[in-house]
Amino acid sequence: MSQSEGDFFVSLYMPTHRTGREQRQDPLRLKNLLRRAEEKLLTMGLSSRESQVLLKPVRAIRNDEDLWRNMSDGLAIFCTKGLIRLYRLPMRLEEEVVVNRRRFYLKPLLPMLQSNGRYFILALDQEKATLYEATRFSIREIPLPEISQTAIDDQDQTLQYHSHRVPAMGKGSTSEAVFHGHGGAEDRKKDDVDRFFRVVDSAVRSVLRNEQAPMVLACVGYLAPIYASANSYPQLIQGKVPGSPDRWAPDELRDRAWHFVEPKFQKDLDKALERLERARGTDLVLDDLNVLISAANEGRIDTLFVAEDRQEWGSFDDGRPATHVAQNGNSGEVELLDYLATETLLNSGSVFAMPAESLPSADQPAAALLRYLSPTDQ
Repeated sequence: MSQSEGDFFVSLYMPTHRTGREQRQDPLRLKNLLRRAEEKLLTMGLSSRESQVLLKPVRAIRNDEDLWRNMSDGLAIFCTKGLIRLYRLPMRLEEEVVVNRRRFYLKPLLPMLQSNGRYFILALDQEKATLYEATRFSIREIPLPEISQTAIDDQDQTLQYHSHRVPAMGKGSTSEAVFHGHGGAEDRKKDDVDRFFRVVDSAVRSVLRNEQAPMVLACVGYLAPIYASANSYPQLIQGKVPGSPDRWAPDELRDRAWHFVEPKFQKDLDKALERLERARGTDLVLDDLNVLISAANEGRIDTLFVAEDRQEWGSFDDGRPATHVAQNGNSGEVELLDYLATETLLNSGSVFAMPAESLPSADQPAAALLRYLSPTDQ
């Protein structure tokens, strides 16, 4: 969506409400945003009729009562000729209207997209497993392969064979698999859970493969050590969301799991900042917007630190931004920090959004650690 093509790109952001009087005011807030968007379009040369045609699909949203009754905490709308996208988001957004001729404005979504915040939650009971992917503000279920009784039975045979094998005693002797009967009811129950969890672990690993994001368990207390013994995913962290996961709505589960992963993400940010500081004084560290834009276009940014509370508008000339920076973009300008973050993510770089006062270069709105130098810099 960041590279969609069209004559005008309209990006609307607003807070929304799940219940109450303020929820009934949300359609009016959208009406006011549409008025501001139309004013911007008129100043950019579009006729009144053309702007009304462009915004017509957004106006239709105002009358969708089912939509407003099922809102989350924020709403993002993107509109251009022949395209409209609407996203209900579990994060509060400030009212904002951005219109330009080059791209949609995505920077308010950075808290959901940036590198320090993605994790998994595995919700378990004795007979069911559900895997979620989450960030600080979002959660979605990731389907696991179907866990069949045949797979559990196969795991049962494997466990019995390996657990009850008699070691060879002396040269030339042989060993055979010996199968014993189960113990009491509690032992049988634990064995059943262990078999199930080993199949769950296999299913999780088949989905996550080479993932490096942390995973949090959500389960009653006595199940956690049983799953830990079956687990082979290296990023399973200590600590769990206690109690039966069925008692939590997905958003509540996300918030409770965040408590366990937040310290790790802070460490990741600290490590990224340390890497940049170690490279300080070399050409691999940049904080000049002109040079940063060129590096982003070439896919050379490894890690970007960007101000979440500033805007820097500018125009491009042959792939480089002009030195002109304005408070508000006109038709030929883009928000440069938004562009930097989007291009870095599209090229598999890491992005950390933070208050401007916390950036590595206090007097600049962005700083980056490069993967490598351009040939002209070497």
